Amino acid sequence: MTETERIADQLVRAFEGDTWAGRSIKSIVTEISAEQAARHPLAGSHSAWELLRHLATWVNVTAIRVGGQAHDPTDAENFGPIADQSPDAWFEEWQKLERSYRALAASIARLPDERLDDLVPGRTYSVYHLLHGIIQHSLYHAGQIALLGRPRNGL
Repeated sequence: MTETERIADQLVRAFEGDTWAGRSIKSIVTEISAEQAARHPLAGSHSAWELLRHLATWVNVTAIRVGGQAHDPTDAENFGPIADQSPDAWFEEWQKLERSYRALAASIARLPDERLDDLVPGRTYSVYHLLHGIIQHSLYHAGQIALLGRPRNGL
C-alpha cells in the first residue's frame, strides 16, 4: 500500500469508518435531526449544520488545492446561512459531503507519493501537511458536531 493510499484510507475512516479518535462523522450526523443540527445551543457558536457545511467546504478546498490550484473559500461558502432547515435538506447536506470526501479520497489514492512533498499552491506547506490537516480538521469538528447536536438536556 502506498502512503497516499494510507492517507485516503484515514480520510474515509474519519468520515465513515473505525476511527481511533472516536465516532465517525457519519455515525454522528445520522443520529442528529435537522432541528437539532440547526439550533445554536451555545451563544456565539456555530450550529452542527453550519459545521457540517464548513467541513464540506474544506474538503472541496483541499481537492482544489491538491489539483494544483490556489483557492480560498468565501465567507458564504465557509459559514453561510442555512436557508432550508428541513430534514430533507439536512440529509442532502450530508450527501453532498459524502460525495466530496469520497471523491477526495479517490483522488488522494491516485496521487503519486512523490507529490506529497510538493508545496500547496499559494501556501508554504506541503500536500502531505494539507492532507493530514483535512483529516485532523474533520475529526476536530466531528466532536463539536456531536456536542452541538445533542438534545438540550444533554449539554
